[in-house]
Amino acid sequence: MVKAKKAQGALEYLILIGAAVFIGAVVILVLGGQSETLKCENTRSSWASLCTTKTAYGQTICENTNFVDPKTGKEEGPADCVWNATEEKCELANDPATGAGIPLYCSKT
Repeated sequence: MVKAKKAQGALEYLILIGAAVFIGAVVILVLGGQSETLKCENTRSSWASLCTTKTAYGQTICENTNFVDPKTGKEEGPADCVWNATEEKCELANDPATGAGIPLYCSKT
């Protein structure tokens, strides 16, 4: 009888540890999936700020500058800034068809 209770206690302990590991794995997967989305949104926000600062230099500078990934040194996309003639300001492009204004590691949708 004593051995059965010890075995039951050990089994319950193992089940609790297994459940904790499972919950931890799920949390890590969920947070890991969100990090790419956050990285994308942060990059787009930074790019939008940079486009806004180009407004003072006019349309030529606005439309002829692409963003470069500092880690790889590669251009991130064609004509990331576009000139809004109506409001006379430089804005971040958003064209999923060409990828303008969308970092390479972000979804194009």
